[in-house]
Amino acid sequence: DLFVAVNYRKGLSEFCESQRRKLIVWEIDPSTEAPPSARSATTRTHLCTWRRAHVRAWREAGFANVRYLPLASDPRHRRPLDLTPEERARYAAPVCFVGASMVAEASAHRRRFVELYASWHPDGSAARELGDRRLQQVLDEQRADYSTNRMPELVAGAFADFLDATRRAGLQEDPLLLASEIAAAEKRLAYVADLGAFGIHVWGDEHWRAAEPYGAKYRGPAGHKDELTKI
Repeated sequence: DLFVAVNYRKGLSEFCESQRRKLIVWEIDPSTEAPPSARSATTRTHLCTWRRAHVRAWREAGFANVRYLPLASDPRHRRPLDLTPEERARYAAPVCFVGASMVAEASAHRRRFVELYASWHPDGSAARELGDRRLQQVLDEQRADYSTNRMPELVAGAFADFLDATRRAGLQEDPLLLASEIAAAEKRLAYVADLGAFGIHVWGDEHWRAAEPYGAKYRGPAGHKDELTKI
């Protein structure tokens, strides 16, 4: 009678419309794809997004029932706990961060960006180095000040013709979003590294070890249930 999904998958709305079933979607993760255009009525689809700015993008794609629903935590579960001395020795930290570094995802996004650029460029695979070099220049400019997201203007300035061509072709993957996710990963790593001076402890994937030379202490992965709350 009811389909519920975390993040939207292309075709879900059309399928539920054909089956006359209601669909509820909560978009909670970053995406490197533009919202797909609805190819049928969307009266049975109710889409929530954690990005307020994305409400308009979904509506422009043809989805009628879209609203902003921010992420939050259940205070009955995520609350301060009384830790044993052993737990406090294991989890206590002056400053802590728990989460993915996004480094692996950024590497994949970079490879895909260069692949798309080379497939568009008249020089083909020979243009890979050019695309990668231009992308690096964009990332270097953004790196000078992470407090303001300049990726839309920087990518548009360096890859104007490429962006226009991919949008005219209706490519689902958005090169701007691919590049922006790379910058987001670099920003996350840089900010955690800068907190090394305050004794930050980091739980997550192995790529956080890159912040250790700056004073951060990598503590390994953390369980999403009780361990996360104890930290």
